[in-house]
Amino acid sequence: MPTVWFTEDQQDVIDELWTPLEDYVKQMEAKFITGATPLSDYDAFVEELRKLGAEEVQQVYQDATAAYFAAQ
Repeated sequence: MPTVWFTEDQQDVIDELWTPLEDYVKQMEAKFITGATPLSDYDAFVEELRKLGAEEVQQVYQDATAAYFAAQ
C-alpha cells in the first residue's frame, strides 16, 4: 500500500469518523472472540459499521489511492 496524502476535506472525514469506528471494532472484536456476542450477529456488526461511516472512510482511502496512482 503506498503512502497517500489526503486533501484537507478528506482528512476532516478521517478525523471525524476514524476513532468511533476503531473503538467499535475493538469492542466488538473482543466480544466476538470471548463469545459474548455470537458470530451470528456479524450482519448487525457490519450494519453498525455502515452507520458509523465506514463506507465514507473507505471511499476517502480509495479516492486518495486513485489520486496517488494517477500522479505516477
